[in-house]
Amino acid sequence: MLFIAVFCGFLAENQREHIVEHKRAKEYAKGLLLDLQNDTADVKVAAGYDSLTSLMIDSLVTLVSDKSPSKKGGEYYYYTRMASSIYTIDWSRATLNQLINSGNLRYFTNPELVTKISLYNTTTAAISVLQEGILTHRDKAVAYRDQILQAKYSSIFLEANMNSLYNGIRSPLIDSLRVTDIPLQNNDPGLLNSYANAILSTKGVRKNLVTKLYPKAISEAVEIIELLRKEYQLK
Repeated sequence: MLFIAVFCGFLAENQREHIVEHKRAKEYAKGLLLDLQNDTADVKVAAGYDSLTSLMIDSLVTLVSDKSPSKKGGEYYYYTRMASSIYTIDWSRATLNQLINSGNLRYFTNPELVTKISLYNTTTAAISVLQEGILTHRDKAVAYRDQILQAKYSSIFLEANMNSLYNGIRSPLIDSLRVTDIPLQNNDPGLLNSYANAILSTKGVRKNLVTKLYPKAISEAVEIIELLRKEYQLK
């Protein structure tokens, strides 16, 4: 009888722990699902920004290839500003970091779910590394740009930004300035070309992000979201 009582107590305790762990897993699932929804929205914005910036880079390279780019000063000020744009994804990693760093990923008992979370974590880390690379190349390009542009004219182009372009907002002021003959501080062809090459080096990275890693991150996030909803009956 004592053995039966102890055994039943063990089963009851085991069941209680199972219920508690499932409850914790569901709370983590809710947090992770929300984070992933935010991430996918941010990645889509990043893809749009990088695609538009690549077009700005193409326009800048074409402008620099012109025999007299300094005669199109307004355009040059505009494209140098827009071509150096970058959108850095603000990953919602609170839940994911807690799951991984604290070892609480064990609460998710579905091996497929755990594997996909691990793959997603790797993909987002790769994206962050590439975005850091873009920043490095951009900073190098800015060093050249600061030798080319005059600060007093550069400042009036602050209204030109990728956020406005992405959202379809046009500025009459910027449109008028683009066709204005604004002087450059230095129109040395070698310096202009060095800037163009430095900013052009970011285009390949952006293309890799837009065509491969951004879609991969979104696909992996969606798969995890579907598994979380199915596993924990979430909406």
